[in-house]
Amino acid sequence: MADLLVFVVIALVLAALWYLADAQLRSAVKNFLLQRRLKPKLTQQHKLNLPSFFKDRQAQSVEQLIRAVDVSEQSIDLFLDLASLLRSQGDLAQALKLHEHLLQHHGGLPLALGQKVRFELACDYWGAGLLGRAESELQALLDCANLSVHVRKQALKALLDIKQEFSEWLQAIDLADQLTTAKFSAEPDSWRRMQAQFCCELAEQARAQADMGELRLRLSQALRFDPDCARAHLIEAEQHLADGDTKSTLIALEQLVARRSDLALLCLPYFQHCYQDDQQALLDKLLQLQSKQSSLIFLLAASGLMFELGEKKAQAQLWREAMVQLKALTPWRAMLEIVLNEGRAELPRFLQSFAAALNTEAQWHCSHCGAHSVQMQWRCPACHHWDSYEASC
Repeated sequence: MADLLVFVVIALVLAALWYLADAQLRSAVKNFLLQRRLKPKLTQQHKLNLPSFFKDRQAQSVEQLIRAVDVSEQSIDLFLDLASLLRSQGDLAQALKLHEHLLQHHGGLPLALGQKVRFELACDYWGAGLLGRAESELQALLDCANLSVHVRKQALKALLDIKQEFSEWLQAIDLADQLTTAKFSAEPDSWRRMQAQFCCELAEQARAQADMGELRLRLSQALRFDPDCARAHLIEAEQHLADGDTKSTLIALEQLVARRSDLALLCLPYFQHCYQDDQQALLDKLLQLQSKQSSLIFLLAASGLMFELGEKKAQAQLWREAMVQLKALTPWRAMLEIVLNEGRAELPRFLQSFAAALNTEAQWHCSHCGAHSVQMQWRCPACHHWDSYEASC
């Protein structure tokens, strides 16, 4: 009998503590909702001031919140903001639980709120690496009737990211086509430029499979999406070279460096290949390109070839002119002037040191995030932007 009495007392104490915890939560929720009426957007300070049980005992707190607070138009922002906070802290499991709960109980809410919940749930799946489930949720969302323009755009962007992860380039082209606002404009927007890159990916696949018809089709599409697509022009030049069409290769390469002078580093080996049997013709071409583009790459190549051909006087004169033309030489100008004034014999040694100094630095960098690489990347591995890499020199 005594044991039963002790058991009952313990049960009552636990129940009381549980009720007080829920009461504390209900009080916090009422205060939160009052703040939201006064300040509709949850600020970072409000997030930091959320009750400590949301931070220290997240799993229990989420369960308490689900039991204590009904899903309504007034409370849904609380659920969404808490889920956003949990996701930012890396607790995707609890964020998923909140969004799934909302999705199951959003029947009485406005349609736009239900759509927002489904999108947030898809983002949870994406963050957890469940790309297949994220894709299914996003596709289901896009199939909804009366989908708001804002949510539709967000869903299309997220689904486009997933298609890129899966290298599903045809579907990615279609999704970008739904996002672009410059479909019939002469000037491509970011989505059209992205579509050109997707076509280049398909062109690379076709080349690997020796499907020349498909390769030409994809290159044509890429240049229709973005006439200035450097990657498409480079693939075109490479294919002309593979076909033995030197004249078309040179035309494509010159058009490319005219559009993107920073890609001289990529184009130089192809110029050298085209003139492998005529070094003087190669020198003339390099000097012509240097004159048009003021490129350090063409300057170094022409200078090295002059040295090989024994044209040391012309080599020194080339560097004197380059000191005036090229801003990239400014840090080296004083030393270069000393070398040229002391005599041409010291110039090769200086140029060797100069080239070595350039090679110690990464040759390419992303103009969007600043990432560096020793190789050209058509899509930045760090920020995933397309065609953002530029030559550092």
